Amino acid sequence: MTNPPENVPTDVTVDELHAYADDQLPPERAAAVEAYLRDNPAAAARVADYQLINAALLSRSEDIDDEPIPQALLDTAGRPPRYPLMRIAAAVVWLAVGGALGWQAAGFAAGPGAAPGGFAERAALAYAVYAPETLHPVEVGAEESEHLTNWLSNRLRMSVSVPSLAEQGFRFLGGRLMMGETAPAALLMYESDSGRRLTLYISNEPSQGSGEAMDFWQDNRAGVVTWASSGAEFGLAGGFSQRELASFANVIRDRFDA
Repeated sequence: MTNPPENVPTDVTVDELHAYADDQLPPERAAAVEAYLRDNPAAAARVADYQLINAALLSRSEDIDDEPIPQALLDTAGRPPRYPLMRIAAAVVWLAVGGALGWQAAGFAAGPGAAPGGFAERAALAYAVYAPETLHPVEVGAEESEHLTNWLSNRLRMSVSVPSLAEQGFRFLGGRLMMGETAPAALLMYESDSGRRLTLYISNEPSQGSGEAMDFWQDNRAGVVTWASSGAEFGLAGGFSQRELASFANVIRDRFDA
C-alpha cells in the first residue's frame, strides 16, 4: 500500500481514500475512513474532488466503451503506475481524446442555442457529486447563511442571495464555493422532507452561452434547467422532471431578479 502523507493517520492510507471515493472499501474500513473524514475537512474535500473526477469519467465513458483506445495509452497501461495520480492522469488523457467524439456521448439533450457541455455539464456534475453526500453535502450550513452569502458574493463579485423554496417544500441546507471554467462559482443546496435534493449552480463568467430563456438538459445523473440573468448564469439540477425543475427555477429566477 502507498504510505500515507503526514496529515493522514497511519490507520488510513491514501490508497484507502481513493478506494473510498470509488466505493471499493469493505464496510469496516469504509466506516474507519468516514470517521477520519468527519474530523478532517481538508481530506474530505480531497475525497470529494476524487468523486468529482470519477463522475466526469463515468459520464464521458458510458457510451463510448466500444471506441478503440489509443495505442499510446495501451502501452502505458502495460506498465504499473507509480502513484494513484498517474492513473487519473492517464484517464484525463483518454477524456481529451474521447472529447473529439462529441458531447452527445454523454447523453445531454441541448436546448435551443445552448452549446453542448460547458455550464450545464458542470451543474450536473456538481449535483452528482454533492447531492448524495451524507457527511459533507455543503461547506457552510444554513445556520451560517449570512456568512455564506457574504463569502460567495465576495468571491464571485456579484450579489449571491438564498432564494426560499419553503413554499415548494424544500429547506435550505447550505452551500459551498465551486470552481467554474476559469473563475469561482457557487453551489446552493435544498432538501425536501422526503430527502430529495436540488442544487443551484451559479456563475458570472462571461460568454457562457445561455440566454434569458430557460433551457432544459438531461443525462443519466440529473435534469438541469439553465438560464441567464443580469450577467450571471444559473443551473438548477436534480432528479426531477422538466416541468418540476422549471417550476422551481421560475421561483428562483423571480426572487433573484426581485
